[in-house]
Amino acid sequence: ESLREQKGALKLGLTARTYHDRKCIDKMKELQDFGCDEVMIETRLGVDTERVITKSLFKQLKAGDTLVITQGTNIAKSSTQLFKIVLELMDNGIDVISLKEKWLDTTIEANKQSIKTVFEGMQMFEQDILVEHKNNAVKKAQAEGVKFGRSLKDNANIE
Repeated sequence: ESLREQKGALKLGLTARTYHDRKCIDKMKELQDFGCDEVMIETRLGVDTERVITKSLFKQLKAGDTLVITQGTNIAKSSTQLFKIVLELMDNGIDVISLKEKWLDTTIEANKQSIKTVFEGMQMFEQDILVEHKNNAVKKAQAEGVKFGRSLKDNANIE
């Protein structure tokens, strides 16, 4: 009988190996002391690195489970990515707790709604910034004589 069959909802822990703490002993103990049923260690970090362990863990998560991370950088490379991941997990009925970022605890109902509201607002804000930057770049290029769209063919050469 698997752990999931025994317990139903699971509390899964995730930490990441760092240069100074390659074995993650303290982080693993912290997650175990928090009551995690399983603890995984992400070994591949960095901007250009695919997080294989994290992806595998996300596939295991089911509605009712709780993902406990030692810090937000365990699952995301940027705040925007963290917002997206946490919202997606919440939408799938999965709670998220960060041991470092105390505000990130969706097991508390009041936090859940606040986090969702703030994260969705931040995503809209990020989108607005991107649109504004794009529009400013287009205006600048047009002012410098750049033409947009398909180039017109010379009608004189068409038979």
